[in-house]
Amino acid sequence: MSVRLYLRSPLALAWTLLAVVLVGAVVLGGWLLAAALTPAAAAGSELLGGLLSLGIGVVAVALAAVLWVPAGAAIAYIVGHRARGRSVSAGATNAALRRHRVDIYRWCKTRVAVVDRLAERLLDEADVSRTEVAAGCGPYVVPALLLDAPRLPAAVERANRVVPNPGRQRLLYRGTAATFAAAAVVAIPGVVVRGGVDEFVGGAVLAVAVVGAVVTAALDAAWRASTYAQAATEDGFVG
Repeated sequence: MSVRLYLRSPLALAWTLLAVVLVGAVVLGGWLLAAALTPAAAAGSELLGGLLSLGIGVVAVALAAVLWVPAGAAIAYIVGHRARGRSVSAGATNAALRRHRVDIYRWCKTRVAVVDRLAERLLDEADVSRTEVAAGCGPYVVPALLLDAPRLPAAVERANRVVPNPGRQRLLYRGTAATFAAAAVVAIPGVVVRGGVDEFVGGAVLAVAVVGAVVTAALDAAWRASTYAQAATEDGFVG
């Protein structure tokens, strides 16, 4: 159901394409920066070169995740409305993102604050803690916020009423497996023909990985929104 709704929504596909471009640009920039700086650092110390590459990679992934947040929220908004038989426009989607941008940011802080010491630094009384979210209900907070709730605490309360569904794990496993398979299909012939992993083969594998990761994340956002939109949140599970 969620995959069909997603594929039949040009607006959701457009947001996915935008995310592919933005995330791809960040990842490509990090890869080029690492390729330019790492050899010089490694000449002095292989450890320094490795740490530099790792640091650039971490920053690139973090920035890519930040850029993905509004795209994932937009896809959830679009697919969630379509699951309820409503159509949405680009203007309404953008307005929803602007209206809830602070609460989306606060939810991101909650997701990042995985340990108590970090939570003490990042969260304040206006935020929600991880302990307020029922086990397995976290994936539905953003759909609840965009579809029904005026603020984040109300979104958490509504998300806590959705019965956790194992279907999400299957979707993520399949998306990850398909991404690895596609990367292997690209890499193996390149290695055989070119005799090793050069910049061309590495770039092709990186492009496939970015597209696969973004599409998998988009399908996940669609699944979460569709599941929430069709759940009985008035009298459902409460943690």
